Amino acid sequence: MRRMFVVGLGGSGGKTLQFLMDQLRNELHAKGWTDDTLPASWKFVHIDVPQVPDGVGEGLPDTVPQQGGTYIPVVTTPNATYTQLDAGVVGGIPSMEELVGWRPDPPENVGVTIQLGAGQYRAVGRMLTLSKTGQIFERLTALAGEINSPAAHRDAARLRSLLSLPPQPISESMVIVVSSLAGGTGASMTLDVCNLLRNIQGIPGDRSIAFLYAPDVFNKLDEGARQGVNANALGTISEMLSAQLNKTQPWTDAQWQIYRASGAPFRPGRGPFAVFAVGASAGTGITPFGNGANDIYRSMARTLVPLLMSEKMQNDLEGYTTTNWETMAGLVDKSPLAWKPSGPQAVQLLGGIGSGRISLGRDRYEEYVAQRLARMSVERLLRGHQTDAVRQGTQTDREAIDLIRFGEYMNFLRAAGLPAIDPSRTDIEALSGWVSTLIPVAESQRLADQATGSIVPMLFGQVSALTGSQIAARLDQNIESLALSLKNQADEAARGAAGRWVTSFQSHVETGALRVAGRRGLPVLRAVLQQFRDEITTWSGTLQEWSTRLPSPTGLSQQATASFAQEKAQLGPQHPQLQDALRQINGGLMTIAVQSGAAMLADLLREATTRVLEPLLAAVGRAENDLTVLEENVAGSKAVASVRTEQVTHWPEGDAVAARWSTATNEVLLEPAAEYPARFADHMRKTFTLTEMVSRQKPTDVESARMAAEEVITFFDAGPMLPQVQAADRMPAFDPSTGSPTRIGRQATWWPQKLGIQQQPADAVYSPQFTPAELLAGAREWVRRPGSELREFVRQGIRAAWLRPDAQRSGPEQDRFEQEFTAKFFEALDKSAPLASVNEAMVQAIHDKPNVQITYQFSEMPFAGMRGIVDRIVQRLRATNTIDDLRAVEAFTNAASSTVDQPSIDIQGMFAQPYSPLVFNSLMDPVRGQWVSASASQRAAFWDKRRSRVLRDFLPVSHDWIRTFVTGWLVGRVTGEIVVPGQLDSSQVVRVFSPAPLGQGGTWLEFGPRLLGVAGINIDATGWSIPAKVLESLALAVALCNGDPTLKALAPYVAVRKLGERYPQEGADGQYLPVNPALQAWITDGRSRSGIAPQVLDELKASGDPLADARARRDQVLEWIAGVGQDFEPYRNLPVRRSNWKDVEPWWEIVDFLLAGAAELDGVARDEKFLTLVSRAAPETPVWSAGEDEPPPAKPRSRA
Repeated sequence: MRRMFVVGLGGSGGKTLQFLMDQLRNELHAKGWTDDTLPASWKFVHIDVPQVPDGVGEGLPDTVPQQGGTYIPVVTTPNATYTQLDAGVVGGIPSMEELVGWRPDPPENVGVTIQLGAGQYRAVGRMLTLSKTGQIFERLTALAGEINSPAAHRDAARLRSLLSLPPQPISESMVIVVSSLAGGTGASMTLDVCNLLRNIQGIPGDRSIAFLYAPDVFNKLDEGARQGVNANALGTISEMLSAQLNKTQPWTDAQWQIYRASGAPFRPGRGPFAVFAVGASAGTGITPFGNGANDIYRSMARTLVPLLMSEKMQNDLEGYTTTNWETMAGLVDKSPLAWKPSGPQAVQLLGGIGSGRISLGRDRYEEYVAQRLARMSVERLLRGHQTDAVRQGTQTDREAIDLIRFGEYMNFLRAAGLPAIDPSRTDIEALSGWVSTLIPVAESQRLADQATGSIVPMLFGQVSALTGSQIAARLDQNIESLALSLKNQADEAARGAAGRWVTSFQSHVETGALRVAGRRGLPVLRAVLQQFRDEITTWSGTLQEWSTRLPSPTGLSQQATASFAQEKAQLGPQHPQLQDALRQINGGLMTIAVQSGAAMLADLLREATTRVLEPLLAAVGRAENDLTVLEENVAGSKAVASVRTEQVTHWPEGDAVAARWSTATNEVLLEPAAEYPARFADHMRKTFTLTEMVSRQKPTDVESARMAAEEVITFFDAGPMLPQVQAADRMPAFDPSTGSPTRIGRQATWWPQKLGIQQQPADAVYSPQFTPAELLAGAREWVRRPGSELREFVRQGIRAAWLRPDAQRSGPEQDRFEQEFTAKFFEALDKSAPLASVNEAMVQAIHDKPNVQITYQFSEMPFAGMRGIVDRIVQRLRATNTIDDLRAVEAFTNAASSTVDQPSIDIQGMFAQPYSPLVFNSLMDPVRGQWVSASASQRAAFWDKRRSRVLRDFLPVSHDWIRTFVTGWLVGRVTGEIVVPGQLDSSQVVRVFSPAPLGQGGTWLEFGPRLLGVAGINIDATGWSIPAKVLESLALAVALCNGDPTLKALAPYVAVRKLGERYPQEGADGQYLPVNPALQAWITDGRSRSGIAPQVLDELKASGDPLADARARRDQVLEWIAGVGQDFEPYRNLPVRRSNWKDVEPWWEIVDFLLAGAAELDGVARDEKFLTLVSRAAPETPVWSAGEDEPPPAKPRSRA
């Protein structure tokens, strides 16, 4: 098992990680993982612009940091502005050359609230990212260290054991990146983060695998929310392909310095190792997947789960990417983008991946049980008081609550361990019952006995007897001090016990309250708490008043000694009359001791009414109101695409089973959901089979389900015959540090003003865990209790539960069984098609494949010894022409021999080979559609702030391709085969002549009519900036080829590139061929193949000598080429700084290519062999293709 380093970028990447982590937690817990956190051998990192993750909302799991991952924000200051961050980037690098051509300028005009994101502008997003790349690098480096820690290695070993894998040395980690091609932030930072990952020690960042969402994923967003989606996708795709072509390119200082990261890069190359596009439609289809972006994020998370949970699928993906992105075995790419001047093609590839699953569906059943219990819990909490009479309208809610309240009030006191209150009784026996909750009766009696025991020694001293009058007199003299000493001791005991009582009382009240809520709901609980509050208020006054009625010590003495006070006879210590007197005095002293406790208790109870009961009542009221609102919340009122939902209205009610339990976007279920209600009743019955009801009978099915709901609400054992409240089996019912019931949601603990000298007084604060989300979480916890009947059922695997190889079936029965399972298996296979739509005609044209084929990878399958099923599946795999049967069969047979039982089988579908981006409808069709239908103003806005790299790293072709194109531009200008319109021309379109492949003639091809980011030729693109802007629009031409196997939109680019190519100098017959036919035609014959004189050269007067005229034309070409070199040589390696930033024009980005092209052409033009081909005949008029426009008129010379 590889350790996994998973990075989510932008909003879409973060949400995918949320679904992924949530799904992993569920699957791990199903297999017996007991930790609250995911294994330390997995790292999940979310990087985005906002200070806090914004992946919150209906249907979304907790954010990445809430689930134990790491969040790295780009904007960390609430008041930061884009201008400030731009200044930080510019001021932190020695040269601005890596910002040329795309940095938004002036930064003051960027009207984006950066705390919310990049506003769908990739250029803004990248500048924001660059402002924090140093910190991002440091955080990623630290996390890479953690994934190599001893804790990570221990968890990796634990994970292997949990998945029934044999022990093995720790293998290398795997890096996965999830982002979007189409957003502002994620789309702009993907390459940069992948570049940083390449140069982090401890992880194989140079082999990262990126899964990127295509623009069609966001088709269902509102128009305003996806305004920049397609343009962003165009920019990202182009830059990603450029990075692929530079996988071995070393870093220059300027390129690395822009990151302001520590150290120096130690790995060459750019971007991710392999890229998979994720779209909204599968395979060659056009039917959208799911119900929007969140469904696709969830599906992508399901696709990634096996990569973390299955060692086999990790190895399979590693092998697939190595074969296709590293060795590129057998890959054919006929697209013009793959051209190279020599050596193998510059292949650019995007993969497609999808996933499916065939399962028992018991995880769905588990969720069904949890949701059904959660819904019963909601019903109990809101309407637990409602009888048939209320539902029939013959009784009001208030009447029902009043009828129930008395019995529940007594249940509340019993559950809380508190004595009943009888306002009619104020005797010491009644009062001491409450006082004993503070000071136990035995402790009060001990104090009274101790005081009483001191009387005899005090009376008699050394004498053995006293007269009755002497005893009475001495007792009268000392009783006051004795009583005062007792009271002081009792007061001290009350103060000492008060702190413990406060803690105990609060927990006991909470326990009783929660018990009532679980049994009868929140309206009844409010009535019970109100009654308790009112009685406590009265009772505290009674206690206070009684505590002040202290008995007179002298009166107590005189009353006790009245029978012998006048006696002259001698009385000893054991005389019956004296002993009777002592018993009377002891009773009085006991009253004094109890009264001390009563005084303290009165003060505490008075505070408890306002500082515990009132907050609790208010919290219960809020919880009831909130739950009432949330119960009816039907956000969007749409069909739920996943069984996991927090919308109460979608939870199961009664025995009805909604269709969503039977349908799964990419899962095939072996067990029908129609069986869920009967199975639910059976499991509830088995759960409470040992519980005894008040009737001394076992519970009915209905009673069992009700007790389950009560345990979900309270986490208490719902058995009605238990002597006291206790936790339900394996449920965290009480906070171990405070004793407070977990579900009551105590947020702050009460501490009375009376005891303020000990610690800061505080009111109790509550937030009961009664929201739908909290009830559902509790229900899930209840369902997943280890060792329970339900838990063991859910964990059962396909082999034991469904395949049952040892089952005794007849021949026909076995045949039907195998047919049924094979059909379901291939249904799952169909659902596993790559989630990226491709054009089959384009695949045939570019990759020379007769059809689109898919190969599959499988998790371990428990088919050992089941030859019939294995043979049927293999036979069908081989018979399906859309499946790469050789690899699919090999993968299937390798996975099908396992005996390790699992509840599901995961399948991943991938195109048999990655494809050129030209074939992907998911990528190109949305871009083409928007551009073709856009107005002039919309096209101008389309490209605003979308590009985010310098031209050489933006274009989707190799640097050799760009250099050859620019060389071709020079050739075309100097030979009349490229025509640039003048300022006053009616048609402002650049044209290139494309000669016929056989013989003379050809066609004129146009760039445009509109170019990316250009209002118009000779408006904002002039001179040498024209080829730079034409090149920038190559990305658009790629998109415009969508669905066109002839690649018409790329034809003018190919024509220019061919003008710059070097051709073989020797033909098949051994004759000399020109290195550059266009240049040869002009120099040797004095005519352009296009029939148009070069716009950049002056007309030469013919001398009559063809050879002399050819030399003159060659010298003129060499002079022009030398002029180009002279014009641009001063700009070679010229640093770009703030001082000369305003002088930078588009042509600055192609200076190196212009100089290289000029140097190459200089060498070509000087070739003396040109002159041996000088024709003595007059030049002929070129032949034009039928239907083509007339050639444009010649223009005055211009060096550009």
